[in-house]
Amino acid sequence: MRMFLVAVLCCFAYPSPSVMAEKEIKYQSPDGRFALRIVQPKDDEYHPMIDLIEKDSDKALVNLHDGSDSDAFDASECVLVWSADSRRVAYGFRANPPGGENA
Repeated sequence: MRMFLVAVLCCFAYPSPSVMAEKEIKYQSPDGRFALRIVQPKDDEYHPMIDLIEKDSDKALVNLHDGSDSDAFDASECVLVWSADSRRVAYGFRANPPGGENA
């Protein structure tokens, strides 16, 4: 019984990463196999982690932005555009890219 209580207390003391971050899936490929995943830390809105993922497995295929660099940006500005056959993709930003000048 004591081990059970310790295990329960550890769950509250060390919250899982999903509690500490918000995950958004968007820009799904035309064939539905791939998408863009944005993991936004709740305590740091300007250093998101952005990956191109396999949608069914949630496996990261390509890291597009690791969130640890000094280039802060708003993740809502990133865009992923797919070719009709889902074989090619372009990644960019609507406004200022990370490290870009603020106009």
